[in-house]
Amino acid sequence: MQSNRLNVSKPIAPSRRGVRLKPGYSQLDWNNLVQTKGSRGELITGVNELLVDSEFQRINGHQQMRLIENGVPLFRIRNPSININKKILQRHQISKEDFWGVYKGKVYSLSRYLEYHPGGIEIILNNCKKNVDMTAIFNKYHPWVNMERLLETCYVGIYID
Repeated sequence: MQSNRLNVSKPIAPSRRGVRLKPGYSQLDWNNLVQTKGSRGELITGVNELLVDSEFQRINGHQQMRLIENGVPLFRIRNPSININKKILQRHQISKEDFWGVYKGKVYSLSRYLEYHPGGIEIILNNCKKNVDMTAIFNKYHPWVNMERLLETCYVGIYID
C-alpha cells in the first residue's frame, strides 16, 4: 500500500541561502515603515544633493525642480517624472547610505530597504553595480514579488540613457 504523505524532509528544488534579519527588520516592519515614513517621502536618500546637481538640473525641467524645492516627495512627482541618467545614478551607488538601483527602467532609492532584504545587503549592492537595470536578476529569483508595490515610496524617477 502506497502512502499519500509528502516527504517534507527533502527539498523539491535547491534552496537559496538567506541571511538572518535583525529584530525589527521583517516584511511587516518594512510595511509599517512604508506607511509612516515612506508616505512622507522619508525613505528616499540623496534628495538635497539633487537640488545643487548641475547635471540633474540640465535633464529636468523647472516644474520638477520647483516641486522638489517645495518638499514634494519624489515618488509623487509624475507627468513628467524625474529623469535620472547613468552619471547621476552612479553618484548614488557609492555607499549603502545613499544607494539607488534601476528596476524596469525606474530608479528606486534602496538604502532604507537594504536591511530588510532576506537575501542580504551585498547581493543587492553587487547586482545593481554590475547591471544598470536589475530587472532580469530580480525576476529570476523573485518572480512572485511586486517590486513596484514593495518600493513604491522609494521611487525616484525614470532612468534615461
